[in-house]
Amino acid sequence: MSRGRGKMPVTQGAGMAELLIISGPGEGKVVTLGERCVIGRHGDCDLHVPDDTISRRHAVIVREEDGYYIEDLGSSNGTFVNGSPVSRVKLSHRDTIKLSHTVLSFRDRTETGETKVAVVDSPPTHDSTIISTEEAISALMQDSTAIESVDELQDLHQKLLTVTRFSEAVRSTLDLKTLLKRAISLMFEIFPQTERGFVMLTDDEGLLKPMASQSKFGEGEITVSSTVLDTIVRQKKAILSNNPIADTRFVSGQSIVKGGMRSLMAAPLLSGDEVIGAIHIDTTRPGAPFSSDDLALFGGLADQAAVAVANARLHDNLLKRQRLEQELSIAQTVQRSFLPRQLPCHERVDIAWHYALAYKVGGDFYDLIELDDGTLALSIGDVSGKGIPAALLMAKTISEMRIFAHSEKSPAEMLKVVNSTMLGAISPGMFVTAVGCFVDPVTGQATMSDAGHNPPLLKRASGKAEFLELEKGFPLGVVDEGQYANSRIQLGSKDTLLFYTDGITDAANASDVAFGPARLVEAVSAARPGAKSVVDVVLAAVGDFVGVTRPFDDITMIAISPK
Repeated sequence: MSRGRGKMPVTQGAGMAELLIISGPGEGKVVTLGERCVIGRHGDCDLHVPDDTISRRHAVIVREEDGYYIEDLGSSNGTFVNGSPVSRVKLSHRDTIKLSHTVLSFRDRTETGETKVAVVDSPPTHDSTIISTEEAISALMQDSTAIESVDELQDLHQKLLTVTRFSEAVRSTLDLKTLLKRAISLMFEIFPQTERGFVMLTDDEGLLKPMASQSKFGEGEITVSSTVLDTIVRQKKAILSNNPIADTRFVSGQSIVKGGMRSLMAAPLLSGDEVIGAIHIDTTRPGAPFSSDDLALFGGLADQAAVAVANARLHDNLLKRQRLEQELSIAQTVQRSFLPRQLPCHERVDIAWHYALAYKVGGDFYDLIELDDGTLALSIGDVSGKGIPAALLMAKTISEMRIFAHSEKSPAEMLKVVNSTMLGAISPGMFVTAVGCFVDPVTGQATMSDAGHNPPLLKRASGKAEFLELEKGFPLGVVDEGQYANSRIQLGSKDTLLFYTDGITDAANASDVAFGPARLVEAVSAARPGAKSVVDVVLAAVGDFVGVTRPFDDITMIAISPK
């Protein structure tokens, strides 16, 4: 749906609730509650609390028609609200929730005493008396030759001065909340008869959401007809209505009667041709309605507010991007710290590798360590997904493979133990494909086990290259009691085993054609004997194939070849 065209959907002014973590893991974090929030130490809980004294699924908070309720889910240490154990109870604003060592504070925005905004549906209306932003500015900047008296000149000067001061005030801050509160507060000063007002902004889905409001009546609810919002959004013009109770433009008078409005002005906030919000003020004072001159001034002020909002949003987006870049840089540093800085240099085997990320952080990993008996333990894998979650799971996987390579007798046993440690400890839908390989550098025997990964490729010294069809096991973290099998081959001098991730075979050119397994075999067959030659030739072949096309997946290879 294009923003600013036709009828724009709006969110109702229903309150939202939050949990503030006062003490425990994640202290200081604020969690916005939806319809249901399961709290526990299990990784798939909506609020994951990594505390062993908390049950896997400890409690749940649900939203019902009359508010939020918390229910204990049979936890070991119980759920306490304001110091009392509960099985199920309705929550109130600022209730304290204690789950073992973790303490939460419940914050219900509907009970904070703020003025709320409610949108009421209404049927289509007749044409309205409206003006565009350009018309409002034109009215303010009227030809000076049309001014016939000093009073008119002073009035024009005062209006222009008001617009200038308003613009300076709202543009002096880039904090969006401060800006919006300041804008609506200034409207009360500029139009003294104003009794209520609010600003709405569009969210990521193009929905209008109340962001700031003010009322001379204190707490309560400002209701606005959806027809008013629809009119200013569709026509992108400011609107004035005096005595809207009887105005045929707003025939759904329930919201008007409930609010008691006798005069209102509303205007869209425009950024170019896009509607980014709306501003609305009204009054119930019958002797002080808004005028056409007020509407012209109001439209000009709305235009200035829109510029300030667009700048504040741009600034906020830049800050978010900078924070994300910083977080990704930190994650990249942490991720690379888990990968080997250099692989073992062995007198009996050649080892070569290549590792390149499509983005700052990724899910591919590789490793090769020498065990106590001299065996070389090699692993390579690919974590589902991208970004920071994949990088964290990669770090967990490579660490556990290193640990269990020392304690288990074969790659299959290593994968089985790693799989069991992952179950219930990673987010639903995430998994890891991997291959483990133990190589005896003295005898040349290689023992491999597969966990749903790409088949390794064997190049004999004679030049022939072929895929090794290992017995497939489930990816790590998918099923309980995963079964993994060992496969053994004998490597001779100059034979090369190549392990890789699907970033190689899935690499695509500008025509969206994948490099594919056949081209991989062709490239490996053309390489000279030895691990480094195989890796270099494959990398060059992929580069020539994709050209300038940006890779969309990580590319990782590791090769081993007896001398």
